[in-house]
Amino acid sequence: SKRNKDKYYPALLKHEEGHGQIAVDAARVIEKILRNMPSYSSCDLLRKKVDTKAQRILEEFSKRHIDYDSETDHGRTQGAYLNLHQ
Repeated sequence: SKRNKDKYYPALLKHEEGHGQIAVDAARVIEKILRNMPSYSSCDLLRKKVDTKAQRILEEFSKRHIDYDSETDHGRTQGAYLNLHQ
């Protein structure tokens, strides 16, 4: 029913906002690293160092997304499961 689905969408939004916060946290870590990078002899070397560090951070935060989905059963524990509201 519509009333039940009205409960689902806010729960889904809450779950997706959790993923959004993980992405924001990753961006903040990358920004902090960029601000604290030392000088390098060339732009190419700097780019390689930044790429390596950023890739490591993105991999770490990718694991956080997976853990978040595991902890919330892909939003089910937060009410983001359509069958709960039918």
